[in-house]
Amino acid sequence: MIDKVWITLNRDCNFNCKWCYGRTIKDACMPLGFAKKLNKTQAQEVPNMKGVYSDCGVSMAMAEIYDGNIFTLIDVLHRANEGFAPRVTQAQLEEYVDDETTDIEKLVSDVLDFFGKSNSCKMLGKDTLK
Repeated sequence: MIDKVWITLNRDCNFNCKWCYGRTIKDACMPLGFAKKLNKTQAQEVPNMKGVYSDCGVSMAMAEIYDGNIFTLIDVLHRANEGFAPRVTQAQLEEYVDDETTDIEKLVSDVLDFFGKSNSCKMLGKDTLK
């Protein structure tokens, strides 16, 4: 089980996260490449432009997390850990979120705070959290 999660924004406004799983520390971050991949996960049709779609995955993730969608929160955290070894598993994140001692409100707040401050995401979802 994940024992602790630390989430910080570094001086370049990139999200840094560490999970303590037993004696293993697992890292995550959300630089521009993360935002680019996440943004491509969903698209919506551009108004008044039939057949033209715009990527909106970051905005949708922000809105869904804000609305309490824990599955989106877990997905975003899991994606943030891509490329790191050891990799946190989806099951480990689910167990952490489901644990009654986890401060889920703080975790949600920290992730949304990242979205609002990170240069890689704030412009993509600037209207989402208003």
